[in-house]
Amino acid sequence: MEQKWKFRFKGDRTMLTLYGLFILVSIIFVFTSIGKLVYTVGDNSVYPLLLKHLGLIFVGVVACYVSYKIKYKYYSAPIVRKLLYITSIILLLAAFALSGGKTASRWIVLPGIGQLQGSEIAKYLLILYTSSLLAINRETIKTWDTFKKIGIPVLVISALIFLENFSTSMLVFAVCAALMIIGRVNMKYMSIILVALLLLIVGVVMVTAKSEKLRSSTAIHRVQTFIENDKTIIDQPNIARMAIATGGVSGKGIGRTEEARFLSESHNDFIFAIILEETGFLGALFVVFLYLYLILRIMYVASRKANGFFGKFVALGIGFMFAFQALMNMMVAAHMAPVTGQTLPFISYGGTSFVFASFALGIVLNISKGEGMDAKDEETEEQDDEQQNKESKSQEGSKDKPTTREKLENRIKEAYNESDN
Repeated sequence: MEQKWKFRFKGDRTMLTLYGLFILVSIIFVFTSIGKLVYTVGDNSVYPLLLKHLGLIFVGVVACYVSYKIKYKYYSAPIVRKLLYITSIILLLAAFALSGGKTASRWIVLPGIGQLQGSEIAKYLLILYTSSLLAINRETIKTWDTFKKIGIPVLVISALIFLENFSTSMLVFAVCAALMIIGRVNMKYMSIILVALLLLIVGVVMVTAKSEKLRSSTAIHRVQTFIENDKTIIDQPNIARMAIATGGVSGKGIGRTEEARFLSESHNDFIFAIILEETGFLGALFVVFLYLYLILRIMYVASRKANGFFGKFVALGIGFMFAFQALMNMMVAAHMAPVTGQTLPFISYGGTSFVFASFALGIVLNISKGEGMDAKDEETEEQDDEQQNKESKSQEGSKDKPTTREKLENRIKEAYNESDN
C-alpha cells in the first residue's frame, strides 16, 4: 500500500493561522498601494512587482518552515552562538564597506540573489545570542563579569547597526535591554551602560550632524521636521496624515486609495496609512488586533510551552521585536513619531524584513512544540534530579534510624521498667 504523505504540525496552530492572515492582508494592500513604485521603476503593470512580492512571500514561508523544523536548542550551542555573533558583525561591516562608507546605502547586493539588509538579519541573530548568554549565566547574572559578557556584544552590534540605521539600532538595543532586565542583570550596571550609551549617541550626533555621508544628519532632519510639524509642506508624513483623515470609520474601499499615488513608500513604510485610508478605523483595528493576538500567543509560548530558559528568552525577544517594530511603524503613519523607515512586520512589501521575520516566527513555532531543552538547562535539570534523589534517600534512611527524641523516650521507658522490677 502506498503511504500518503501528511504534514503533521505540532506547533501553535493559532499562531500559524495569524501568520496566514498577515500574508493575506499583505497581498491585498501591497497590490492596492504599489502603483507609485510601478511608476518609479517605469513598468506598465503592477503584476510583475506583485509577482515579485509573492515570490518573496514564498521564500519567507519556506524560511518559516525550515526554522520550524530545526530544534531551537541548537542555537544555544557554543559554536553556533559564536557563529551568530561573528555573522552579525560581518553582515553589518559588509553593508558599510560595500556602500563605500556612505551609510545611506543599507543593502548588500548579492549576484543571483538580490539585496540583503544586514541589520534585518543581525537583529534576530543578536536576540538568539543574547538569549543564550542569559540562559547559561543565570547563576552569575548579578556579577560585573557576566554583565560585560552580555552587554558588550549588544553594544557592539547596536553601534554597527547605528552606522546603517539609527532607528533599528535603538530598536535592537531596547529589545536586548528588556531581555537583560527580565534576566535580572544588576540594574546598577544597566543604568551605567544606558547613561554611557546616551552620551555616546549625543556625541556622535553632534560630531556628524553636518556630514552628508552619515545617517545622523538624516535622523536630525526627521526629528526637526516632526517637531516643527509644518502642515503646509507636501511631504510623506503629511500625505500619510491626509490618507488617514480621509479614511474615516469604514474607509474608501479596498483599491480606492488616492494618496498612494503620492506616497513614495506607500507599499512599505507607510502601508498602515493606506490600510486606514481604504478600510478606515475598523480595518486598522482588525490589523492591530492581529498583532496583539500574535504577541499574546508568543507570550503564552514563552511562559507555558518553552522548556528551559533559553527558549523563554528567545520567544520573548522575538515577540518584543515584532511588537516594538509594529508599534513604531503605526506611530510614524499616524504622525506620532518621526519617520524611522521601519516596516510593518509581515505586511509591508516583501524582502529581507519579511523573510527573516518569518524565520524568527518559525523559531517560536518550534518552541511552541514544547520539545527540547538547551544544554545548560538539561544539565541543571539533571543536577536537580540527582539532588532530589539524594534528599529522598537520606529521608528514607532517616526513617529507619530512631531520632534523638525516640532514643530519649526509650531510655525513660527502660529506666521505668527497671524501677518497677
